[in-house]
Amino acid sequence: MSGFLFPKEERLKSSKTIARLFREGNSEFSYPVKFVFVIQGSSIAPGIKVAVSVSGKKFKRAVDRNIIKRRLREAFRLQKSELLDELLSRQILMEGMFIYVANDIVDYQIIAVAMKKILTGLSKETIQYQSHSGDSTDC
Repeated sequence: MSGFLFPKEERLKSSKTIARLFREGNSEFSYPVKFVFVIQGSSIAPGIKVAVSVSGKKFKRAVDRNIIKRRLREAFRLQKSELLDELLSRQILMEGMFIYVANDIVDYQIIAVAMKKILTGLSKETIQYQSHSGDSTDC
């Protein structure tokens, strides 16, 4: 049961880190979700830190933005365990932001499928990162 939590330590809040994500980050995409991320190897605190974003231009009402953010966080919370285990075993810190890109509110099931595809891709990305970072820490 404890693997399905989304504690404060896993929430990304630093504006400097978020700015760095968009400056230096990579991305994974599966409609309607885009994930922009940065991987840091040999971290003191390995794991994952994420933030969630929904456009205020596309969704004028806060109620709509909030329901989408809840769905994104819930899909992440329920499916993150495999990726988190991978990151912890390799001593890697991944910081990222989920961005909702659709123009309308989609069902939770569609978001959950997209989240699964993104997290599977990220698991592969951490394996590639680990194999490339054997010589240098900048990959």
